Amino acid sequence: MRFKKLAIGAALSLAFGTGSAFAFTLPTGAGTIAGAQAEDIDIDWHIDNDGDGLISMGDRLIAVFEFGNINDIYAGNGVTPSQALNQALDELVGIADVTVTSVVGPRVTLGATAGVSAIQVFSLGGAIDLDINTFANCTNMATCIAAATDGNPWAEFSFIDPDDEWFFVDALGGGAGLNPAVIAGLPAGVTAGVVNFALSVVPGTNFSGYAFNDQGPIGCAPGILYTCAGDGLTDLLGNSAVNGGAGLPAGLGAFARTDTDVQVNVPEPGSLALLAAALLGAGAMRRRKQAL
Repeated sequence: MRFKKLAIGAALSLAFGTGSAFAFTLPTGAGTIAGAQAEDIDIDWHIDNDGDGLISMGDRLIAVFEFGNINDIYAGNGVTPSQALNQALDELVGIADVTVTSVVGPRVTLGATAGVSAIQVFSLGGAIDLDINTFANCTNMATCIAAATDGNPWAEFSFIDPDDEWFFVDALGGGAGLNPAVIAGLPAGVTAGVVNFALSVVPGTNFSGYAFNDQGPIGCAPGILYTCAGDGLTDLLGNSAVNGGAGLPAGLGAFARTDTDVQVNVPEPGSLALLAAALLGAGAMRRRKQAL
């Protein structure tokens, strides 16, 4: 198979609970609305399984992402409005892995890749600082994945029930937004496509000490975004604009900004010490990515 590197810088907003055992604080939101906005950048790869040079049926999209800071959406709740993450010590990083399941006109539907969760998040640092900003430890897909997954497992999200969905819509028209080479050459201010996703936490893979709550509605009324075959509730929501990659380092092909919302319960105070102790030994629980 041929590998095409597609770099995407993104901004993800996450709503978590307060009082965590981590060096950073994740404020709660209001009701089912996110309380924290975590800014990230990420690098993506298009694995062209059929060799046609396009994002098409059966192709795989893999990304690594790194958060640089956490912003408090609701000022006045005792949390500093913006917190910079020390990415070498308390980095919050992860990997996304999805496969194209259908292409209908400008819309590409993405589904689960066999044997892996759609999104895996790691925290409290690891032996390798991902450091996407300098690309020091992220020079190809293998080194980027190694750096993104060497920390302690935090949580995983994937396609669990009928409400879980992930799709990309070509914004250029005529299939141009499904061509990684075209996206790579576009100016950063040009939008090549729009991504929306709604996922659920994978049972048994929440190592953060928080209980993820359903949120919604996710916009499943007739004619609005999602199909919503179930109750319209999910654990994680996100959307992004994928922009051109002109001006990025050689071989890194696109830029995107993403907002992702989750809502959680605040963990019991007595569980925080146990959580901290458990995470120190969580290396044995790390999930190893299968070589591609």
